[in-house]
Amino acid sequence: LSRADAPALVARLAAKSLLVVQFDGSTLATYRLLETTRDFALERLRASGDHEPSARRHALCMRALLRHAGDASAVTRSAWMAHYGAWLDDVRSALDWAFSDAGDARLAVALTADAMPLAYQLRLWREFFPRLQGAMALLPTVAELEPDTEVKLRHARAELVIHMHGAGPETRAMYQDALDAARDVTDAVAAAKARDGAFMGAFVVGDYPLALTLARRFKEDAQRLPHALSSVRADRMLAQ
Repeated sequence: LSRADAPALVARLAAKSLLVVQFDGSTLATYRLLETTRDFALERLRASGDHEPSARRHALCMRALLRHAGDASAVTRSAWMAHYGAWLDDVRSALDWAFSDAGDARLAVALTADAMPLAYQLRLWREFFPRLQGAMALLPTVAELEPDTEVKLRHARAELVIHMHGAGPETRAMYQDALDAARDVTDAVAAAKARDGAFMGAFVVGDYPLALTLARRFKEDAQRLPHALSSVRADRMLAQ
């Protein structure tokens, strides 16, 4: 099946009511299967022998989507959620496959790291925490990960724990782990996020001298970050 053939085939499925077509108020269309149709299609897909390569392509597609999600602070939360929140079930499905025996450990770790902003925005801390723990357990076994993956996972672990159980020495140590992991990372955004987390870890337990030092460093880093909101965040940290 070529890329050029796909639109016409999707249109034929929609014309036969096998696909439900939804519009977001503009020209952008979303296509989905009703549950019974999806079960039937999945049965046919498995029988064809194409399920595993299709599941892999789906997981890669979800990872590409999440990589573009980036930092939710760049837009309003409602706009971010409207665009990315609808993909939650797809992300769950992709993670389930990646962690399965037939899946891909490297993709499972990377996809989990990229899914953490979605879990955070949807307040699904308890649901995604076991996935996060599973990804961190796989870290020593996988190679050729993006350098910022470990930083993302360690930072997300601290964020999820602080929302589930509150702040304390444990969360401060987790934020510090993320900062330690960022020392060898050249990605300025990942390093700044780790420093932001370390600031929070120090601030919530009352270590204000360290928090101030980290806030000042973050202010210096903000000049090299891609959007102006980083400077606003730095000023807020300093004001706190």
